[in-house]
Amino acid sequence: MPILRPRIPLITALLGIGFALGILMSMNGSADTPALRNLSADEGRMLVALAQDFFPDEEEARYRECIVPVDAAMADPAQKAQMQDALSLVLGGARRMGYSSYPEITDDYERRRLSKMIAEGQWMRGFRSDLGRCLEGEKKVR
Repeated sequence: MPILRPRIPLITALLGIGFALGILMSMNGSADTPALRNLSADEGRMLVALAQDFFPDEEEARYRECIVPVDAAMADPAQKAQMQDALSLVLGGARRMGYSSYPEITDDYERRRLSKMIAEGQWMRGFRSDLGRCLEGEKKVR
């Protein structure tokens, strides 16, 4: 009769890895990008998608890094209210086009057209300007 050894160390290791992955996935950012503290995951995804449309041809991680200062500014309730108003316009436009959110718009032309219309708002003009300075600053460092 063979002696069965319990596989507790293997099971414990797998549970530990699963727990760690669960924590990482529950954060708004990934392991190599900063987590957002004041923005929801949906707001973060929408801002990254807008950033990609405002300034195409950059790596997604760079957009995420440039959104961190926006996230910090959202600790101010007045700033957050202005951003939420701007994002509600973006979301409304996406929904009128038949999508549930801005990042889901599959037609690049339509998405960029919507982003250009929305970019005329006061908060979006500031966001686009700050984003451009952040991306340009990173290019100078490289």
